[in-house]
Amino acid sequence: GAFVDPSNGNVCVAVNGGGGPGAIARAVCTRSEKVSDPCNSEGPHLPKFINLHSRGPAPSVSCPPGYEQVLCNARSPWLGYLTNKGVNTKGVIPSGNVCAVSRCSTGNWCEVTAVCRISEDSEVYKAAVCPTSDVVEVVGLKSGPWDDAQSRAICPTGYKVSYCEVQTGLVHTRSDGAFVDPNNGNVCVAVNGGGGPGAIARAVCTRSEKVSD
Repeated sequence: GAFVDPSNGNVCVAVNGGGGPGAIARAVCTRSEKVSDPCNSEGPHLPKFINLHSRGPAPSVSCPPGYEQVLCNARSPWLGYLTNKGVNTKGVIPSGNVCAVSRCSTGNWCEVTAVCRISEDSEVYKAAVCPTSDVVEVVGLKSGPWDDAQSRAICPTGYKVSYCEVQTGLVHTRSDGAFVDPNNGNVCVAVNGGGGPGAIARAVCTRSEKVSD
């Protein structure tokens, strides 16, 4: 597979497998710079790109609100552990899909890395990070096509999920349904089922606040 070096976002690494003829890494590089905060033009500037990394039996990463996933790579030193998990033959998971793989193990781990770019549309960033409306809608990325793969729709800070669904449907046939994360009321989760094409979570988020008794 391939990955972006977790300690150096300037480096793309391609890894040859057992019996392979040798691997060649290819990278597209974009100028990196600080950009003004759409929510606070007088505040400190924000990084244009953020790099994320996860390794383990079910590695998964998600871009923070206001950022969009522009690259997801996957790798495992053990042949076959990336098969049928939404990873193409060049070690890339399409950016419209969740950056995650599952069914690896502690001993035979998998790894994912993602590159997140701040939204080029300032209004999209504001809607995700500092919305002014009391109600906003959030749609997660598409999960992988394997059983129990998850899509997450994450509400902005200060909002809670007031409605959660599997936008892609198929709950009675190829989706295991949806739920609000019991440990985080900001998160709506949709779960793909066996033979499903991937699930997408959709949440309606309502501003959360204390009210008088």
